[in-house]
Amino acid sequence: MAGLNITQHATSEPIPLSWAKRQCQVDSSFVDDDEYIGGLIRAAREAAELHTNRSFLTRGFREYFDGFPEQRLPIPYNVIYDIPTHHEFESRPHNRFELSRSPLQYVADIMYLDQNGNVQTLDPSIYYVSPWQEPAHILRQPPTEGNPPPVWPWVLRRADSVWVDYFAGYGNPVTVSIAVNAAVTSGAVFTANNVGWQLSIPGAGPVVDGNPTPLVGTILSIDTNGNAALSASAATAAAGASAWLGRPLPGIAQRGMLMLITHWYENRLPIAAAALKELPYSVKSMLDSNRVYYQP
Repeated sequence: MAGLNITQHATSEPIPLSWAKRQCQVDSSFVDDDEYIGGLIRAAREAAELHTNRSFLTRGFREYFDGFPEQRLPIPYNVIYDIPTHHEFESRPHNRFELSRSPLQYVADIMYLDQNGNVQTLDPSIYYVSPWQEPAHILRQPPTEGNPPPVWPWVLRRADSVWVDYFAGYGNPVTVSIAVNAAVTSGAVFTANNVGWQLSIPGAGPVVDGNPTPLVGTILSIDTNGNAALSASAATAAAGASAWLGRPLPGIAQRGMLMLITHWYENRLPIAAAALKELPYSVKSMLDSNRVYYQP
């Protein structure tokens, strides 16, 4: 997507290597293909994100627009394509921004070029964010009693004159430690933006049928060292555990990525000797159920 740039990349993947090797029926002791399978994990995640318009990992994005809502006037198709057409105008909503990556975590800034070409930061009192819709919407604040609605500032009439910096994604794996009966983690460094997020620490919950369960808690506060205070205490100590920070990744998306990894591992060429038939409930069908449709 030309108007979308990644400003903060992920440093891990949502599918552990051990899961992918088990799915590919590769013995855990066989390490010769670890680098290759790791590349397949990343490729499967990128393909799934592209198909669903989602970010499975927390990342920073900068998305460009040609003006503020209600300033992006309908453009005649014959101007765009230099051909005659019976469709007089391009159809698109003009009263909001739609952010192309879901789920939205938060909007950091909205920047624009004023009519003199200077970079300005939009006053947050002018707009509000509706994060629970997918795609997330940015709209102008409504009028209040006795006061007109705020006005979008006029921008330089050029492409990409407005851009939105935001973070989107389900979450990220983080390495943390926690002591028994404690509710404060160590290891990973959290920020104030993580308050209210869910943290799931495998093996730190109560022991059930001889097996420790995950500790799932909400981050209540962050201390000066970046440690997180949780809403739940650990029933079992965990040291260097690979925890998940954020919303749980949909199981159907995980399964779709694992199927894609297996397919690529077993078929390393773009051709097949035999006529293969797609499964009725294939990877595409699984990812379609989690797809976000938006109007760019």
